[in-house]
Amino acid sequence: MPKGSARTLGDLQAEGIDRLQVVCSKCDRAGSYAVERLFRF
Repeated sequence: MPKGSARTLGDLQAEGIDRLQVVCSKCDRAGSYAVERLFRF
């Protein structure tokens, strides 16, 4: 994805993506989150 562009949780859900994986490049911490559950926060 080009730097400076953004996608919303709604965009991900509309594309049929049900999980979002996040990885920190500084500490290598990682997690996988259900897109639907992220709407609750």
